[in-house]
Amino acid sequence: MRSTRTIIAAWIRTGAVAFACAAAINAMAADLACSPNAEETAGRIKNWMHLQDHFHKYGLGACDDGGLSEAYSERVDKLLTRNWKDISTLAFLVKSDPEFLQFVLRHVDQKWAQGDAAKVAANARKKCPKSASKVCAEIVTTIDALIEPIPDSAESK
Repeated sequence: MRSTRTIIAAWIRTGAVAFACAAAINAMAADLACSPNAEETAGRIKNWMHLQDHFHKYGLGACDDGGLSEAYSERVDKLLTRNWKDISTLAFLVKSDPEFLQFVLRHVDQKWAQGDAAKVAANARKKCPKSASKVCAEIVTTIDALIEPIPDSAESK
């Protein structure tokens, strides 16, 4: 019996050490993901594949706040307004990476230049290729939630 207790105690100690090591590795990865280089390189993203690579390299958006979040919003804005023809590429990428679509939609936001949301919504409604119909529908839903009409004072009384 004593040997069984000794073995169980050794397993428990080994499990605790393994858990502590895993926690330390995750903490180091988060520090790396949040490196100052993330914000600097985000400004140079030119296409959907680069944005997806950046998203995965820097912790699946774990450090997605402050200046980095603003840089991501600016990139998504530019990719959707200036490179609409590449929407099929985005649709292709998110088929196997739904987290990336959620990341992109998170950056369809109030920080965009005035009128860009309306332009993107119009493109998604009228110029969406069939291969990207699901992505376009998600974009429209996100934008519609952002620019809901403000009730006038007569309705709110």
